[in-house]
Amino acid sequence: MRTSTKVAGLALSIVAIPVAVYAYNAATAPSGDELRDRIIELGYVPKDPPVNFITVGSLYYIDSKLKTFFPICKATVQDIKDISNTSPSEEFKRRLQRKGDLATGISFDIGSLIHGSATNSYLVNVGYSLTDVKIDEIDLGPNWAVFETLMNRPNCKPIAYHYLDSDGYVCQVVNILSATTEFKLDRDARTKLEAGAEGVPDNVKDIMKHAIEARSNEDVVDKDGRLLSGKALQYGVILTPTCLAPPHSRFQRVPYRTTVGRYWNYFLFNVVERLLPAKSDAADTDGPSNVEGSNKIAVK
Repeated sequence: MRTSTKVAGLALSIVAIPVAVYAYNAATAPSGDELRDRIIELGYVPKDPPVNFITVGSLYYIDSKLKTFFPICKATVQDIKDISNTSPSEEFKRRLQRKGDLATGISFDIGSLIHGSATNSYLVNVGYSLTDVKIDEIDLGPNWAVFETLMNRPNCKPIAYHYLDSDGYVCQVVNILSATTEFKLDRDARTKLEAGAEGVPDNVKDIMKHAIEARSNEDVVDKDGRLLSGKALQYGVILTPTCLAPPHSRFQRVPYRTTVGRYWNYFLFNVVERLLPAKSDAADTDGPSNVEGSNKIAVK
């Protein structure tokens, strides 16, 4: 058993440093998706597309790419009553907007409004920003009590443990970033349209509203002269600092966002851990301890 442990340790040391450096660089490099990058900068796992069904305190199975959340046990209103906090966040709103509006890829022609002739085209782009930013949060101490409550429910613990050895992760959500989308014309178009007039003409807003709804399948409402998405959506979540790990695990189940990180996890869980002795035979080996039901995963 000692020999297999040494072999695993040698294999780990050979690849650990270069892979860790590469994974860090890949995780911090811009992805090309402005909103995703901003959500990640705030410390959240981005939800793309955004949703409206996630609740704090609930236990989810999350696929290895951190794309899809499957509810295992949902916390009820009664479970989180008096221990969850909901508040607007002007700070997060400013941080989300500090680099300007985001691109939608939607454009339409306002040439006839500017030049007075349908033969003169002038394409304008639609941008958007997140407004009415709201944070739903539950403290880790009370959240542990919610976790125990969920795991004591019929079918919750068996299902959670069933997915511990899958390619994904079983984690609780402790923070949700929600916001409303506000759609706007690009700055140049607004300048041209507002020259000599107050605000953007209503007919332009109508054209833009129809263009957005046609391209995005999203309902848009005109509220006090602002074009907003019909409902607030959840754009990012934060998981518990540690998530469930199998009783036999030797390493933290870190759900990396990058492809390199996922390959690194595969190497740890499917190569190195299999070379290590079983836990009952490993009293004299070093490594992170694990107990049944412990939470051990940090999101990177």
